[in-house]
Amino acid sequence: MMNKFVKAFVFGSTILAIPIYTQTSVAQNVVIQSPADILSAFPNGGLQMQTTIQDLLNVDASLLSEILTLVSSATPSQLSAIGQGLASSNIALSSDFSELLGQIIAANPVLANSVTALANTITNVNVVEQMGSGLHKATVALQNAPNGQSGIDIIQNAAALNSTIQTAFNAADAVESTSATSGTSGTGSGVRTAAASTTTTGGGAANNPSPN
Repeated sequence: MMNKFVKAFVFGSTILAIPIYTQTSVAQNVVIQSPADILSAFPNGGLQMQTTIQDLLNVDASLLSEILTLVSSATPSQLSAIGQGLASSNIALSSDFSELLGQIIAANPVLANSVTALANTITNVNVVEQMGSGLHKATVALQNAPNGQSGIDIIQNAAALNSTIQTAFNAADAVESTSATSGTSGTGSGVRTAAASTTTTGGGAANNPSPN
């Protein structure tokens, strides 16, 4: 017989009650107060971790920034759970995803590597394409920022590590470049492949062999 319990997760200022089904009669409460607590609460990843990530993002999409910080310390099974939880969340399935992601990555370009790592665990192509678009939006935001080029370089290099992200990134860049020729500002920050150079002003990242 399966018994239903409710565990309270406290993540920053967000309190989330998640139903947990177990065959035992005792449920242990898990309190999550920082990103690291998610990794320690679910050392083997799995469906409960996936559901936790999904539900946290459904409650507060802005938690995506903190969740992305988990990636560098996650095991492969935890990384998969984070990716699947993200891909199943309301924000990832909405038209606002790339915009939010762009804002987060512009503020912390290093997290572009986390985006690419998660993309490699996600099978929903539309979600991954939005990730590529979001990375491009981040480069747009960094064009006129102090030391923005270093952040753009990090993002371009990260985008080159996933073929679907790279394609979406370059498609968004092509639109920006077209806008530039029409008199509006364009970034020209496309990710170039090893076989082809780019004439875009932002420069391109050499394409490492894609894990896709």
